[in-house]
Amino acid sequence: MTLEQALQIVHNNQHLKGMDLNGVLIDDLLILPTDQELRDVYMGIYIRTLSAVNVINSLQISIDVDVIVIFNKAMIYSRGMILERTIDSLPDNFNVKL
Repeated sequence: MTLEQALQIVHNNQHLKGMDLNGVLIDDLLILPTDQELRDVYMGIYIRTLSAVNVINSLQISIDVDVIVIFNKAMIYSRGMILERTIDSLPDNFNVKL
């Protein structure tokens, strides 16, 4: 999807923050490139700053992107792990607006 489409999806799905999925809370909605090499670069920005806004501000307009949800972002530092999944793979009862 385009960056513009992803920004609209993030805007339309702010209600997801704080929702529980199998005992973990959604903390953030993050836009990342679909290209794995670029994804790793931008995920690195997120890990360093814990700010989805910093990632969005760094993205190039012309690249293909995905929207993912980040669960329990405190685990990034406490356990060195990132729990994530694409927004379109969340269960129906989360009322994701694509």
